[in-house]
Amino acid sequence: MAQQQQTAIAFYNLENFFDPADDPEKHDDDFTPEGSHRYTEAVFLQKAHNMATVLQGLATERCKAGPALIGVCEVENDHALKTLISQPELQDRHYRFVRFDGPDERGINVALIYRPDQFKVTEARALPVNLQFAGGGKTRDILW
Repeated sequence: MAQQQQTAIAFYNLENFFDPADDPEKHDDDFTPEGSHRYTEAVFLQKAHNMATVLQGLATERCKAGPALIGVCEVENDHALKTLISQPELQDRHYRFVRFDGPDERGINVALIYRPDQFKVTEARALPVNLQFAGGGKTRDILW
């Protein structure tokens, strides 16, 4: 009988993972060096390292290679994700990602991080969320 291969799937909230550059199109001023959080490049890189350390350990007790898919939320942009997946803790997994800019006014989005040797993205879309029933406002899309 052939041995079954296990694949892990995870989700992680990156908790306001902004890059420190001010984007004039977004309300991200608090997460800049001059902003209320004093969010410098050093803070950004330390946060990327800390999160990579956590992601590195996810599901390894059942799947040594770690998750094939990791859904994430609260990430600002591609630069932040590229920085995260290129951390030494994760770079040997060769993760890629799918992310779309959404309508959230602060510029935080959702994304899917995946291992291309275990998962192939054939189609991806951002599905808008209508909050009219809850008083309006813009929020993150759903990644499909």
